[in-house]
Amino acid sequence: FLLDGVELSFYTAGMIRLLALACAALLLAAPLFASEAALQKALSKWDLQLKEWEAAVEQADTPDERARVQAEKPDGTELAQELWKAVGYRSMRETWACPAVVWWLNHPHALAQVVPPAELPEVFSRFWKAIDAVHYQDPRIAGACEALSRSNDVRVYRMLAKIYAANPDDRARGCAAMALALYLNRPNSFSEAEWGGKDMMRAKRLFYVREALLKAPGAPFGHGTVDQAAAEEVYRLRNLSEGSIPPIITVLDTNSKPVRLPVRDKPTVLFFCTPNDEASVSMLNRAAVFEAQYPEFAFCPVISSMSRQEAAAALAGQGVDDCAFFLDPRGEAAQAWRMKDWPRVALISQRCRLLYYGVPNLDFQTLLDACKAERERDAVSLNDGVSNTAPGEQSQRPESEPSPAINPPSDPLPGPERDAPDLRPMPSF
Repeated sequence: FLLDGVELSFYTAGMIRLLALACAALLLAAPLFASEAALQKALSKWDLQLKEWEAAVEQADTPDERARVQAEKPDGTELAQELWKAVGYRSMRETWACPAVVWWLNHPHALAQVVPPAELPEVFSRFWKAIDAVHYQDPRIAGACEALSRSNDVRVYRMLAKIYAANPDDRARGCAAMALALYLNRPNSFSEAEWGGKDMMRAKRLFYVREALLKAPGAPFGHGTVDQAAAEEVYRLRNLSEGSIPPIITVLDTNSKPVRLPVRDKPTVLFFCTPNDEASVSMLNRAAVFEAQYPEFAFCPVISSMSRQEAAAALAGQGVDDCAFFLDPRGEAAQAWRMKDWPRVALISQRCRLLYYGVPNLDFQTLLDACKAERERDAVSLNDGVSNTAPGEQSQRPESEPSPAINPPSDPLPGPERDAPDLRPMPSF
């Protein structure tokens, strides 16, 4: 066929190729249609499913039935598919899409059932860009703050700071402040040099906790509330930060007698471990080497939530037979130290100040060697001072003790010293 002297088949082939490329791009990049109505319908359906499941849990008559119903909690895969069809890439920056972004950030496992694993980093990157461009001003973004705080990406910190500074809703700003405090508590979340040191980072964390309590008391935050998250963060600041007085725990020794740790008369290394962890077993195998290399330190392995027979059998199965350890059978010590992952190590000074708490890595080794060298220098200085002292005189060496990260409130001064002068009378006009 001819059209103005040109074959029609030439135009037909070109159009077919163009349409094929366009369809492929649409299928890979986003759903074909985006609908706010479909989004609201999917979320309403999800809320109904959760209410029905919660009612079924409450109505369960026996513990076995309750456990069975709890295991049948909706996983959100179906909702993730419906939300993806309703929103997708194309509508992610629409203001009405904010609830979908919040839901996806709180249910990443459900999203992973819909999006191929190779595309997940790009999807979350687009979530962050949508929040940074549009949703940071939406009060509904408060529901995503706790999920955002779990990331170590510096872009997340900047997003949370933007929400805290620019969102018009106090609850959203309070949730962002709480998330910022949690973010700064995560390992390697931000370089200390950019904050002016560890003391400045602790001050920032405390400031954001205060802001969260002032702006969003009682607001939902993760699986709890802002108040609960703030109380937990204050506990960590007071007891688990560098320079603080750590928790005193009671564990059982090899004779099943209660022992309080840390040790009072020497620096202590608390090693929270489990026989089921390869790194824990490796360090337990080197316990004798450690004690020989650092004789001035008390090395105290602690195994939690096991009986002594179970722990000994598990260690023997890993080839560890002659390592003494302390037992925390009910997990109370692990809870006091907020243990979630094993192994963890704590270095505590002779004056009961926490010097390090985290994974047993090169930073811990470096600090341990520095503490050993400092003790050796102090011992040499003390011996020199004693040898140069005249008979009948005592060598006195002032000792400075670092103050805890957060000092407890002091008692008011007794007597008249605490009385303030009377106020001046109010002038009359």
